Amino acid sequence: MKLCFVSLVSLTIATAASIGNSTDSAGTTTLTSMQKRYHILPLFKGDWLTANMYCRLKDMRSISISTKEENDQIGKIIQDAGYNNLNFWASGRRFDGRFHWFDSAKQINFTNWAYGEPDNRGDCFTVYNWGWYVNSCSNDYHIMCEEDVLH
Repeated sequence: MKLCFVSLVSLTIATAASIGNSTDSAGTTTLTSMQKRYHILPLFKGDWLTANMYCRLKDMRSISISTKEENDQIGKIIQDAGYNNLNFWASGRRFDGRFHWFDSAKQINFTNWAYGEPDNRGDCFTVYNWGWYVNSCSNDYHIMCEEDVLH
């Protein structure tokens, strides 16, 4: 397992409109709103298991997307941060021919598969340019974690 932390961009969003945003001197961007905080690691890559373990070590989880609105917001966050050319691991994984979210073991109901997906290249998937792509779990891609915002 490779672990080499370089940069963390922290973004907070929700399905409601953003309440505020700020950027600190280290370039960490925070968009504050009501439901989730997303942490994007654009300069760090790992396999699917490493991504999930990293998020857990930070008391977060790899992203799980349950609605079109959430998918669109994550796509916009990635695009607005300038990372739309990067693949980010999602927590989804194929078990017994069906995809489930790793953090909850729930079967995935909402999907946003890119054209031709899901295919049989692997059992895990990434978010890239607003679409979902199946990949081998052993490939190295970027990490995006999420946590619930407590009020």
